[in-house]
Amino acid sequence: ICDKKNIDATMKMFPPNDFDPTAHLIHYKEIETCTTTQLQARLLTLQMLNKSIVKLLPMLDFSVKPGMSQLTDTVRSLRTLIFWSTKNKLWTQALQDTQSSSQHMMGTITINRFKSNRLRDKGKCDTRGTKTCFGQLFRAINNKDVQGFRASKGMRVWKTVFAGEGGIDAGGLYRELIFCMCQELQSATLPLFILCPNGREQIGQNRHKWVPNPSAKLPLHLAMYEFLGKLMGLAIRTTSLLNLDLPSIVWKPLIGAEIEESDVVAIDRLSFKLIENMLTMEPKTIYFDPGSLGLAFDEKLRVTGVRPGSQAEKKGVKNRMQVISVSGKNVDTKEELKTELQSKAQGIVQYSLTFAGRVTPRDFDMAFSQTKFVIVGSDQKERELIPGGKNVTLNWSNRRDFCKKIVEYRKAEFKEQCEAIRRGLACVVPYPLLSIFAWEELEIQICGRSQMNVDLLQKMTRYQGCSAHDRHIQFFWQIMRERFDEMERAKFLKFVWGRARLPVRAADFQTHFTINELPTSGSPDSYMPIGHTCFFSVDIPRYTNLAVMHKRLLYAITHCEAIDADYGPENIQAAQEDDSEDED
Repeated sequence: ICDKKNIDATMKMFPPNDFDPTAHLIHYKEIETCTTTQLQARLLTLQMLNKSIVKLLPMLDFSVKPGMSQLTDTVRSLRTLIFWSTKNKLWTQALQDTQSSSQHMMGTITINRFKSNRLRDKGKCDTRGTKTCFGQLFRAINNKDVQGFRASKGMRVWKTVFAGEGGIDAGGLYRELIFCMCQELQSATLPLFILCPNGREQIGQNRHKWVPNPSAKLPLHLAMYEFLGKLMGLAIRTTSLLNLDLPSIVWKPLIGAEIEESDVVAIDRLSFKLIENMLTMEPKTIYFDPGSLGLAFDEKLRVTGVRPGSQAEKKGVKNRMQVISVSGKNVDTKEELKTELQSKAQGIVQYSLTFAGRVTPRDFDMAFSQTKFVIVGSDQKERELIPGGKNVTLNWSNRRDFCKKIVEYRKAEFKEQCEAIRRGLACVVPYPLLSIFAWEELEIQICGRSQMNVDLLQKMTRYQGCSAHDRHIQFFWQIMRERFDEMERAKFLKFVWGRARLPVRAADFQTHFTINELPTSGSPDSYMPIGHTCFFSVDIPRYTNLAVMHKRLLYAITHCEAIDADYGPENIQAAQEDDSEDED
């Protein structure tokens, strides 16, 4: 609610009594059963916590390692409960205290996009970082003084020239280069990132997310990851956001947060499938409250019926599960089971049922006789879980160690690459303070929001030659809200600004978005809109109806992205022929 209203969650700006859950908020399952009064009480509790902690933050040393200061560790553990506004004052001051001020301090950088496009068209990978836009920029500025990355808000630290292409860099070419690099990073033209397993297998959530390539461990590759970290720091400082889709398993190491199994499953639904299957083979204990279970059993103590809505159904008891003990006491007959259940149902404490496993140890060993202590990683390469793992067979006695090693590997699979990114990030921003941010907040600072806040964009819009009340302007905002999906909104933003994400807050906009009237002679419906990435503006004719405007806008954002200006053909040819390193 506070994000939508663009206000702080403090008591002064957002009194608890004014808190009214919306239909959107109710979709959060954790709080959907709470009453308005309960939610207001929770909000007040959080506001009181933040009011107390805001005075404490400047006095803490966040550079100390975990375990060295109980107070600092406690504050870090509350990172998800601390409001952005509470952290932001300290964070903004730290950024200002460590920033540089010289504009274009890295000079003019010439990038040859023809070379990059030719590499992509050939389906090759820029393993040496010489042909892609990212690789060319890496070679040009990675070894420059890191002070150059500590720029102030809104600053462009280099001037971009695209060889053989038109355009003067008033901001548009700079943003276009950043956008191109992000596209390359999330493709096969660079060896640094791969589509996450969920995306590769087309299952589960986050199929669009990219993860570090576990095979990218050469010193050059790690240096390129570190350079990406520097660009992330630059994005935080200048609000020149990076259009990256990275999952929590990448962001968490950057703030020092612990990776959990849920982070792994979020990008690899099948990662723990083998473990899940193994656990179903073992005896399973389920705890119940006093009262009826709603179960029926046969003479072999197997479940033959589960009453709908009963405790047993809610706890996941299924037909054919066989009881072997009640609260640790073995039962062998149906009468013994009935007696024990009646006694426990009339009690006042919880009790448990233990169900037999699906297989015996011998059956287990036979089932996994071909399984070794190896795992196939996110890059589809086989790796040993322990030294000599290819020669160690999974069996009943070592099954728990096998499960433990799988979890350890999955959590640490991208550790080396994320550590390199963290080193680069730490060179550019006051890294210790990042430990008070949630990983989602770091992602937003670097990448912006993946879903465009159209209300915020409209709020930051100015009009030239037209007004917000004009019919074609109302068509425009209707299309942005109702006709365009998130991908098309991102394409539109690139069409008018050279970037795919909006800043998070109004204060982070370097300039207003401008809609200009495009003068026409004859029917306006025959004209295309014109985007100006350098000035964050678009020229729109006075289209006569919604359908025509939607068709013209969609065509423009899909097919009219090149920055041509009026460069001569001789310049283009020279850039196309400049490919001295085309052969690897």
